[in-house]
Amino acid sequence: MALDFPDPGTFDSNIVELDRVKFGYEGAELLMKSVDMVVDNKSRVALLGRNGCGKSTLIKLIVGALTPMSGRAKIDGRAKIEYLAQHQLEQLDPYSCPLDTMKERYPGDGGMAQELLLRK
Repeated sequence: MALDFPDPGTFDSNIVELDRVKFGYEGAELLMKSVDMVVDNKSRVALLGRNGCGKSTLIKLIVGALTPMSGRAKIDGRAKIEYLAQHQLEQLDPYSCPLDTMKERYPGDGGMAQELLLRK
């Protein structure tokens, strides 16, 4: 299988910025407080840690799936960030096929040309 990744272009600013982010789940101890992080076009990031330490939560804050209790999480509007969740089935329709999911996320004009492009 050949994967084709289009040229993402260039970013002259930071792609992701976390500024003094604080986050915790209700009824639990804070997972993060005063987190600062910058990801630019030269960054390479790996998250390592024990279960429950906040790796998935950090990613969800970065992609906008969660909102910080305080601070700021900013993503450059030109960035296209895809996230495959640890428990992806919770976010997908188990009775749908991959093409249906792609058509839902990238509907284009809804015509056959768009479907052919997604099948490519």
